[in-house]
Amino acid sequence: MIKFNCYDIIITIPFYIRDWHNTFHFITLIFNFSNLKISLFLHFFNSLLKPCMFIFTSNIKKRKQFLLR
Repeated sequence: MIKFNCYDIIITIPFYIRDWHNTFHFITLIFNFSNLKISLFLHFFNSLLKPCMFIFTSNIKKRKQFLLR
């Protein structure tokens, strides 16, 4: 479960793939500045409008610590 607060910025980008079942899909980016986390959701919708896929959540703090080593 994702908890949204006032520090989050949510961007949803719809796109259309003509050759792939002719459906709309959505990419949702969630920037959480309270704990420096970026979540990327890639929603594939079928004819019943059910989301089928979740891609990744990256933590910027861990990545910075890894890069500083």
